[in-house]
Amino acid sequence: MTPRDMALHARRFAAGRQVSPVTAGTLPNLWPCTAWPTRPVEPPDTVTGNGPRNVLILRNTSDPATSLRNARGLRATLGRRAAMITVDQGGHGVLGLGGCADEATNTFLATGALPTRDRFCPAPSPADTVGR
Repeated sequence: MTPRDMALHARRFAAGRQVSPVTAGTLPNLWPCTAWPTRPVEPPDTVTGNGPRNVLILRNTSDPATSLRNARGLRATLGRRAAMITVDQGGHGVLGLGGCADEATNTFLATGALPTRDRFCPAPSPADTVGR
């Protein structure tokens, strides 16, 4: 749930400007629901490592909207249930440029099989994207 303390958000934005001046400190993200006058009607879901091994996490190293740190936290929380593919590139999208992230995702979607271990993929080369 998003904290409602606007002073907290101001501190987060100030820290974000130091870490990432290109985005003017927007990395911490301020959702509209921060100022909504109502509370959620249901409690937030609890994410755990209990359950089937069926979660594929896809990440870019330099995503301007979501942090790699949070993705690593999700990966740690899910434990054996998940595998994480990290691609050495920026942007918010991971798929459709060729390379090992596409291969692992296509296999997962076609067969349900996750990679046996987490993978780090180099950024796709221009040759990988020709004709896409």
